[in-house]
Amino acid sequence: MFVHEYAKPKDGDRFLWVRFGALGDALQDLANAFLVKRRFPHIKMSFMTTSQYVDIIQSQPFIENVICGQKRPHSLFWQTVSNIKNAEIDWICSTYQGGHMPLLAAASMVKNRLGNSRYFSFLDTGNVYSWCNAFGIDLYDRSEPFLMATGESLCFAKELLVSLPEKKIFTVIGASS
Repeated sequence: MFVHEYAKPKDGDRFLWVRFGALGDALQDLANAFLVKRRFPHIKMSFMTTSQYVDIIQSQPFIENVICGQKRPHSLFWQTVSNIKNAEIDWICSTYQGGHMPLLAAASMVKNRLGNSRYFSFLDTGNVYSWCNAFGIDLYDRSEPFLMATGESLCFAKELLVSLPEKKIFTVIGASS
């Protein structure tokens, strides 16, 4: 068992959810950030992703701050560490299983590090799934809408779709869970 596995965030704590990867991956973890924020409404929820997803993440009412970051190359990785340090984050969290997440969290010197790494789990202070379960958060719950679209986004989407034929199919590539 991890030392801080079941620590509870305090009101006003800065919580950073991190997800790099495809749009579907970012949206799946955006839903997870929503569920944590719903359970702990007085935390300040931030989200870290790559630059191409900033607009959609930033438009969500439960996200207070979006931080751009990269895991590669090494120079951008260290810039990302610096960005996290500058944000004075209290909690960092990711469901990503790769090795860069616990390294990023530990190098950023964030006290509470919730992860799911296959490689460096000893750098995490708790497993994200166990921690969420301890506080009654089901990370697979999609019973409530979490993704909000702004009027501007809806107009943009309408302009994109107007030239398509009557029958349309929409899919989110990368949303594998």
